Amino acid sequence: MALRLNGSNTGYVELDVPADAGSHTLILPDGGGTAHQVLKNSATAGTLEYGVTLPSGNGSAHQVLKNSATAGTLEYGLALPSGNGTSGQYLQSDGTGGSSWATPAGALTWLTESSLVSQTSVLVTGISTTAQYIIIALTSVNAGNATEGIRVRFGNGSLETGVVYAYGVSDSVNQTYSNNDDKYLARWSTSTAEIYDGHIVLTRMSSSSWAISQTLGKRNQVGGGTYGGGLYVGTDFIDRVQIANGSTTYSSGAVRVGYIQ
Repeated sequence: MALRLNGSNTGYVELDVPADAGSHTLILPDGGGTAHQVLKNSATAGTLEYGVTLPSGNGSAHQVLKNSATAGTLEYGLALPSGNGTSGQYLQSDGTGGSSWATPAGALTWLTESSLVSQTSVLVTGISTTAQYIIIALTSVNAGNATEGIRVRFGNGSLETGVVYAYGVSDSVNQTYSNNDDKYLARWSTSTAEIYDGHIVLTRMSSSSWAISQTLGKRNQVGGGTYGGGLYVGTDFIDRVQIANGSTTYSSGAVRVGYIQ
């Protein structure tokens, strides 16, 4: 059975009940409540009362609903990011009502390893623009018979054209070198039999300078390798790294880049 309330001119509002054998009584509260207030069961089921007051409007995408300074009066709050983030990340406010997933400062984030096999160059992007340390790890790199078989470049949006000052030793013989003209973080000549393992570490010194430390060893030559340091002056952040080998393809090796914010 339905209760139908006819309009004063046309139309009607009809109230119907579910088709079950039970009997139910709903007791309405006294008065009309206030704007945007919800109607809910009280501590006694079937006795209704007015509850929290909702905010006007629908808020924005992914926005949460929370108590305001007045308990029971709700308001829209922080807008959550889409997606679930990654393991170990936390929720960070942007100060304007938005939020994003962020990696804790001091945590090392590794980007996906890239194979060098059959490549003349590999470009790795995705380094955070707020990184304070960048690690470029090279494993089992064999560049074949190339004049400059391992050349490491970097950039901010594109490959860098700033100035790198570098020095180092090679094969236990003092050998100072400068990379000013080539814009390389590191550059090593190789031969067919040489296999290199090692890393380059960049440390942010200021908004426009990075300290460079590099060490590579020849896996198949006792005492062979290269190490050194230097300074880069130029871009305020680094978001990409390139490992290049001129026109010759690498026969083995991989590069993995990580960063700490």
